[in-house]
Amino acid sequence: MEQRKHFIEANETLLMLDATGNGMEYVGESTTFGREYALDHILDEPGDSCFRVIRWNVQTLQSEDVSEEVAEAWLNRFREEQENAGFELEPADERLFPAYVKRSDAWSEVRDNYQRRRKAPQPYSTLNHATAGLHHA
Repeated sequence: MEQRKHFIEANETLLMLDATGNGMEYVGESTTFGREYALDHILDEPGDSCFRVIRWNVQTLQSEDVSEEVAEAWLNRFREEQENAGFELEPADERLFPAYVKRSDAWSEVRDNYQRRRKAPQPYSTLNHATAGLHHA
C-alpha cells in the first residue's frame, strides 16, 4: 500500500454501503469531498447500519475498501473512552457498534482475546503458613 499523507485526499470521498431495516441496501456518500481528512476526523461519518466503507477517487474512479482501517480506529477510540471512564471493553459493548465494526477482523480479534483471558485458568493458591514465615513452633 502506498504511503498516504491524508486518509482522505481532496479528490476522494467515502462511500458507505448501508442497509435499511427491511434489508434494502444503498450507497451513501460522505461529506468529505473536496478536502483532506485524517482518519480520526471521519470516524463518525458511517452510520450505525453501515456495513462497508469504501474510499473512492473521483478522478481515477479507483476504489479501496477501508472498512477494516476505519473499524480499527473506531474501536481504538471507543476503547480509550471506556478506559478513561474506568471500564474495560467487553463483548457486551458490541450492541453499541456500527455494523462495519461488528463485522470487522479487528473486533473479532479483540473479542477473541477478551474471551481467552476470561477462560484462562486462574492461579490457585492456598496460604502456606510455613512458607510465609507465619508458622508456629
